[in-house]
Amino acid sequence: MDPRLEQIALEGSWVDKDDSSISRELREDLTGDRRRYVFSCPYCDREMMTERTYRFTDNIATDTVKSGFFWKVQDLIWETLYRIPLVGHALGRRAEEKVDAREDAVEDRRERKTLLRAFEEVSDEFDECQRCGRYTCSSCIEDGVCGFCRDEAAMEEARGMAAGEEGEEEED
Repeated sequence: MDPRLEQIALEGSWVDKDDSSISRELREDLTGDRRRYVFSCPYCDREMMTERTYRFTDNIATDTVKSGFFWKVQDLIWETLYRIPLVGHALGRRAEEKVDAREDAVEDRRERKTLLRAFEEVSDEFDECQRCGRYTCSSCIEDGVCGFCRDEAAMEEARGMAAGEEGEEEED
């Protein structure tokens, strides 16, 4: 995926639009948290929402096993290192921070993967500017040129006209 298009994907956000008859808490416990994602055009801020919902978290059994594993490793490290005189507490704290960082990294990778998968659904709504290479929504592209480039061209034209008027006044 083009890095500029990937940036739009990673700036996406999620909304909870599921109006299921069972409570949200029970639904998350049974099936994992399911979300619809929204991606915005960088020029006009038009939002494109996914039709499908995407699972952000696993079900309760999988989450319990994963978090239980991280906590057991953390406890084992803490109990083992805490028994070492003088430095055990510092080593245990450092090991605990490393395990927490690893768990956060796993969560970040899962969130990134979900965002990119959801973006595939709406990616055809974005087109690349032929002039600068930015991606904007299809409605912002006119004759292959995005709104950013059209704005820049209009500003340059206005500057050129202003400079031309100043030159005429100096001649008088």
